[in-house]
Amino acid sequence: MQASRVVATFSSARSEIPLKIEPSDKHVTQPELSYVEKSAIDYSYLTRDEISGRSSSAHLTEYGKQLMRLLTYPD
Repeated sequence: MQASRVVATFSSARSEIPLKIEPSDKHVTQPELSYVEKSAIDYSYLTRDEISGRSSSAHLTEYGKQLMRLLTYPD
């Protein structure tokens, strides 16, 4: 898989839809979560299971990775 230069920014309003997708200097081989607002609630309840975990253990689920690949296709 090629390295991608796309960053998806999710809204802090928990709308479950990226607000924007923009180029980045960071090269990644798969979608990854770079920042999420801290919450005591598991993110899967707040994001339709696109992000899971709490605070520093937050991560994209397989569904979240698939959604990011779909939104950035073709990369």
